[in-house]
Amino acid sequence: MACRLHYGRVSAHGAATAMLRTALLAFCLSAGVLVEGAQAWPMSQKASPTPHIDAALQSYALVERVKPSRIGAEDFRKVIRTRVQCYEQVTTPLERKKPCNISYVESIIHAARKNIKSVPDIGLFIRDVQYCPIVYNMCIGDMNSREYCIDFERRCVDRTLDKFWRGTPENVSHD
Repeated sequence: MACRLHYGRVSAHGAATAMLRTALLAFCLSAGVLVEGAQAWPMSQKASPTPHIDAALQSYALVERVKPSRIGAEDFRKVIRTRVQCYEQVTTPLERKKPCNISYVESIIHAARKNIKSVPDIGLFIRDVQYCPIVYNMCIGDMNSREYCIDFERRCVDRTLDKFWRGTPENVSHD
């Protein structure tokens, strides 16, 4: 697409002509960016309409391959059991935020600080660890075993710790 503008003297129309030229220049520049962007992102690769669900399914598949760590295992199990009990008592998702979800993340961080001495990437850790209860719910749907799913959620916590706290690659064997 070629856009040519004539930048001569401002005619009697003055400001209106200048504004029209500026608008045309902006349009031509934005059209060039859109054409360039369209070549970089093929039309066949559309964004998912459910990115959070896709991420949860991918996380669930990754957690299945994680071997749980024994370091802090009982502390993390206790935190998860407390969260599960809180969810049973507070059944409305919006009401769970303060008593269940925030307390869960704070307790996971406290247990991690107690058991792991490395420096975390705390912001990314918090962002990802708060999705571990979703992994628990997916596990309950598959297995219908509370204790197994508590350990499965703990493996999700371990995966997040590996990624953002321990600094180890995912899917490692733990002692």
